[in-house]
Amino acid sequence: MTDIILPNGEVVDNYSSNYRLYCEAKWLLTKDINFRREWLNKITEKRKNELEPLKTYLKMLFDLK
Repeated sequence: MTDIILPNGEVVDNYSSNYRLYCEAKWLLTKDINFRREWLNKITEKRKNELEPLKTYLKMLFDLK
């Protein structure tokens, strides 16, 4: 396991759920806006507890551009 420092200064393990959400946010930002909206709507039903952290990472990464 390796520690990763996210752009917000948070130190996470590369197997942590926060790192997985961060990577998912990076991946989503490579897709067009319609795909992102559809993706977020799909996970709203199945992963409600992960939606807000994912949106936070999306916003953080988008603001870094």
